[in-house]
Amino acid sequence: GPVVEEYFSKVDNAVVIEAPVGDRPKWKDPNHFLRHDNVVKITSVPTLVHWSTKSQLVENDCEDLAKLDKFVKRA
Repeated sequence: GPVVEEYFSKVDNAVVIEAPVGDRPKWKDPNHFLRHDNVVKITSVPTLVHWSTKSQLVENDCEDLAKLDKFVKRA
């Protein structure tokens, strides 16, 4: 969303990759491939995945600036 986009536009060396999950019925399907991915296992939308640590920030926490700061500094 806009909060995440603005936040990461100000972070040096950050790479944000958006992975569309489809419309709500497609995402809610328990067989959606991202729910079973061996690396990220996304269970909520939106989800940010820190690629180095595999930690995740999910749902409303993605728009909490203090939580975003902590999430980014885990590298």
